[in-house]
Amino acid sequence: MQSNLSGWSFARAAQTEATTKGVAALAAKGAGLIDSLEGALRIEPSFTAHPALSESDRMTARNKWQACVNLIVSSTLLSIIQPSSSPE
Repeated sequence: MQSNLSGWSFARAAQTEATTKGVAALAAKGAGLIDSLEGALRIEPSFTAHPALSESDRMTARNKWQACVNLIVSSTLLSIIQPSSSPE
């Protein structure tokens, strides 16, 4: 969905704990256990999503998405600004 709406390709890392891996690599480098972070931080993608929509279809989908966001935000804001009054 992100790829289709943005028109960009996205790669998802095979390593789901990239932050943990980065912290461990930095600790190992600091402790002198490894010489370089380059190999330790290499993360291979497990999947790459490419846009499948035409520019016209992408704009249509984005406009529909924006309309839904506007509807949700406006309803939420209305309920905050004008809370429903309950009979006393």
